[in-house]
Amino acid sequence: MSEGILPSRGLGTGRRHRGSVVQSLGRAILSGRYAPGEVLDGEVAGALAYGVSRGAYREAVRMLVAKGLVASRPRHGTTVLPRRCWNMIDTEVLAWGLIDDPDPRLARSIVELSSIIEPAAAAVAARRRSQDDMDALQGTLGEIRQSRVGTVQRGGATRALHGHILLASRSPALVAMGPAISAAADQRLLLAESGLTLPRDELPIYAALVDAIGVGDPGRAEMEMRQLVAEAAVVSHGTEMARVERASAQGDFS
Repeated sequence: MSEGILPSRGLGTGRRHRGSVVQSLGRAILSGRYAPGEVLDGEVAGALAYGVSRGAYREAVRMLVAKGLVASRPRHGTTVLPRRCWNMIDTEVLAWGLIDDPDPRLARSIVELSSIIEPAAAAVAARRRSQDDMDALQGTLGEIRQSRVGTVQRGGATRALHGHILLASRSPALVAMGPAISAAADQRLLLAESGLTLPRDELPIYAALVDAIGVGDPGRAEMEMRQLVAEAAVVSHGTEMARVERASAQGDFS
């Protein structure tokens, strides 16, 4: 086992405990504590280290294989795969990558994905939205109005609104992008956590976006969403610069 990776002891063998092993290993891989090409503990050693049965550890590894994080071969062990193999739109993989000290490259790539997907999704939603969709969007817009910039309430409301837009598109492929889109929306809160100034209040843009979808104007809906994506890019860039400055102050340039 790699140095600095401290597994939980006495986890047991149930589904919840197996999930704890998956999360611990997943976070270690996403954070770089397990580097690509590194071999994880074998079944016996891993089960002992995490305090679970061999079957529970084996199932945890299988879950990591399904997420593209590792490959397991007989007589070769379980090896961490290169980043390009990781399923970065998997909900858990995204969470593991953003839960500790997020890699700015990951945050930036999520925002880039959002800039490609969301404007088109907003345009499609403007063509296909139903009254139920508009009720959901208007209700969530009301929650945004009642919350302050940089708060958990604002983050939850904006995340929900982006999700409602994907649902309004009636496109299963776009809906499947929900975890990545939610992660992109979360980047708007990172400046508050890093102590930097937040971008301007996005409420007027959200209001214009919901209005454009409601009146069935795909072009304007796409334009308003592009403005929101631009705001997210400002947040992502600011967060990355803050990390660079912290590393410089600490003498850590890795």
